[in-house]
Amino acid sequence: MSFTIVKAIKSSRRSLRINPILADKIGLNKKRKRIGICYGNRQYEVTMYITKKVSKEVIKIDQSSIDKLMIDTCYRYNCQYEDGKLIIGPLIGLLFTHKKRYLEKRFSNEDKKKRYDVYAKMMEKIGGVIYFFATDQINYRKKQIKGYVYNKSTSTWDEKVFPFPGVIYRKLSVSKELEKKMKGKILNSYRFNKYEFWKMLKDHDKIAKHLPETTNEITKSRLDDLLRNYDTVILKHTKKKLGYGIYLITREKDNYIVTKNLTYDSICISNDEMVEFLEKHKDNSIFQQFISLKTYENRKIDYRLIFTKDVKEKWECKGILGWLGAVGGFTIHTLVETNGRTLEEMLKIQFDYTPEQIARKKEEMIKIGKEVTVALDATEHLYMDFGLDFGLDENEKIWIFEANVHQQLLSPLYLDDYDMFEQIIECVIRYLEKKAMS
Repeated sequence: MSFTIVKAIKSSRRSLRINPILADKIGLNKKRKRIGICYGNRQYEVTMYITKKVSKEVIKIDQSSIDKLMIDTCYRYNCQYEDGKLIIGPLIGLLFTHKKRYLEKRFSNEDKKKRYDVYAKMMEKIGGVIYFFATDQINYRKKQIKGYVYNKSTSTWDEKVFPFPGVIYRKLSVSKELEKKMKGKILNSYRFNKYEFWKMLKDHDKIAKHLPETTNEITKSRLDDLLRNYDTVILKHTKKKLGYGIYLITREKDNYIVTKNLTYDSICISNDEMVEFLEKHKDNSIFQQFISLKTYENRKIDYRLIFTKDVKEKWECKGILGWLGAVGGFTIHTLVETNGRTLEEMLKIQFDYTPEQIARKKEEMIKIGKEVTVALDATEHLYMDFGLDFGLDENEKIWIFEANVHQQLLSPLYLDDYDMFEQIIECVIRYLEKKAMS
């Protein structure tokens, strides 16, 4: 793949000089005298000169315009002409944390920074710039961002200043101000909670039968209704992670037994005490039908399906990982005793499946997963990847528990599966490239 080099020239005029062969390749309208140059979120109008005096791999722009656009001439770029604008890029921003110090630690640690080198490797293939940044590195007044970009000559991640990018891939919440500045070019733009997730899918016939019954009506009467139907109910906080804020509730004669996740503590409480207990947990919580997952050595098992969107806007499953929970736990998520396996290994220990049974179950999971991703993507929000959490009960039925908008892309590395990790990152970067250049 051929790339374009941007060079600065001294000129008293705002100007762009380009070889006719490159101009034809890009599809420039040669009759235009004025042209807008786009670099990331910035745009600047210049006079265009088509001349054979410039190499066909080079675009020359006056230094003043380069400074206005903040074009980093150290990198090779792709160029695209659209609606009277020449887009130079891609310039991609990855918002991974709120605090810069987190990135400093990551990129100064030899082992940890290798996890991000794959992003730089991909940019070598496609051209352009990708930079990682934190919320506190955004300067709204100057309309610029300090971020970490790969330095090929030193094999380090260096801090540089860039304009707002052509697209942002976010892994955490963003401000209204950033949303306004990016004008709809933030991907994974809305993070729904567990109840919103259920509401978004409950009316889809092919999906609803795989969803545990869920409600955000946290009252004793609603709890009693659910307990009559399911014997056991889960109380979940909709925003907490890693299994925190979760309780298992059952009935025992005239009392309730409440067990807190990640502990072995159970309490027996009366009807009045249950009213008080629910009053404390009514905000940001849901009741959910408890699903008894098939265990292995008294450990629950669930599966993470990693879905990404390709450049044709189609959803693809890039991998499935199995997770083994803590001994005696009633959810998978925990900071300790968690163990990862491949899908094949996990289905073998869970159900003693044959290779043929494994292939059929995998196909079924992926089919349901595609239904989920398409349904979630039909909203007004912009998504490009999901981490879907599935489980299998004693009867081998698939249950859908969650869709993670800001999934951990590093998860295949816990299984030392670098091939899967690189395939995921390549798909993500290719899609970001498309959005940044449009």
